[in-house]
Amino acid sequence: MAILVARFGKAVATSELRAVGEDGGMITAGALNLRLSRLRRRISLLELQIINIRRRGYVLDRVRRIHDGRDGYERL
Repeated sequence: MAILVARFGKAVATSELRAVGEDGGMITAGALNLRLSRLRRRISLLELQIINIRRRGYVLDRVRRIHDGRDGYERL
């Protein structure tokens, strides 16, 4: 989470997130997906979201209201 916070609003490569394992080693893609899923649930109350940007990585950003009132994300 620290790397996403440090680059708030900017894409962080999936490989960088996988390299930030607890023991300093690489984590599997499945483990990363599980961690991101758990983080998404925890930060939703703060009106934050983690978005997957295809072929680039992930972005931590604020939830933005789309014109019809739904929660959503405007593409970067």
